[in-house]
Amino acid sequence: MGRRKKPTNLKLIENSRDRRHLMLIKGEPLPSTPIGSAPAHFSLEERATWDDVVENAPRGMLKALDRYVLEAFVEAWETRRQAQEKLRRSPMVIRTPSGSAVPSPYVRIVNQQTVIIKSLIAELGFSPAARTSIAIEEEPDEDPTDRFFR
Repeated sequence: MGRRKKPTNLKLIENSRDRRHLMLIKGEPLPSTPIGSAPAHFSLEERATWDDVVENAPRGMLKALDRYVLEAFVEAWETRRQAQEKLRRSPMVIRTPSGSAVPSPYVRIVNQQTVIIKSLIAELGFSPAARTSIAIEEEPDEDPTDRFFR
């Protein structure tokens, strides 16, 4: 399996050397609508996580189309947090009815959610490694007099 394709904007931001190829990609969808507020069905903890992520993401990075990936990330994060809380209050190893020692089911949940979170973090560009390849130009504040000089 090869590398995933990068969006054209990401290639432009990274100053891709293959400019010819970038000019051939026309009509690529470019989302512009901001991500907005947390979904209504979120719990207070999930809303707090959503707000924290949106607030700390680079300005202009998250768009409305990213809602679904971010929603999955927040839900995985909350599931992991709840399982980790329960794991702290219970033994790591439990006994089955037959007397065998097995890991707590919360260990598996924490591990599964961590894998999901890691993949979503990479998708959203939130990991330190992902951030090294992203450079977002600051959007200049619009000067009210600019409309007279266009």
